[in-house]
Amino acid sequence: MTQRDASNLIAAAYGQVGFVGHASIEVGAYTASPHGSIAPQTIREGTVVMIDDGCTVDGYTSDITRTFRARPAHGLR
Repeated sequence: MTQRDASNLIAAAYGQVGFVGHASIEVGAYTASPHGSIAPQTIREGTVVMIDDGCTVDGYTSDITRTFRARPAHGLR
């Protein structure tokens, strides 16, 4: 999965609940750069992933950033 694929999934999930949202996703070495890179990146098992996302609800805007190691969802190995 590319960072663009993951970003699109997050935006679609926000849309399903009626929110406008966006996620900037950086992978591997690009997580060390605060503005990331436009270079295509692939998320693989064990890769460090940084998700900076947020949405707007009733005029209020949220923002959250999380960094983690990618791993398969439980039961999908």
